[in-house]
Amino acid sequence: MTALLGLFAISFGWVFVQAFQSRNVNSGQYAWAAAGSWAIGNLQVLVLSSVIGPYSSFLSTQVYCLGGGVGVVSAMYVHRRFLTRKAPHV
Repeated sequence: MTALLGLFAISFGWVFVQAFQSRNVNSGQYAWAAAGSWAIGNLQVLVLSSVIGPYSSFLSTQVYCLGGGVGVVSAMYVHRRFLTRKAPHV
């Protein structure tokens, strides 16, 4: 169970950072985009070593996919909540 939670967390983090990175690039956030690229590289190493390594099973694949889905939706929410400028009321 601990291994599956770890796999979920790694997947969540990797997809979260990728989705956040996409929003950074699209909105011209240069510093955040640079930091996002660094984080993506580090998380890719964790994902590949975990998924291809000892946790390889149908259940681990499903947990990995669930973590990705939750990660992308979370990134969309966090980016909109904290980095998207709101139009002034006229």
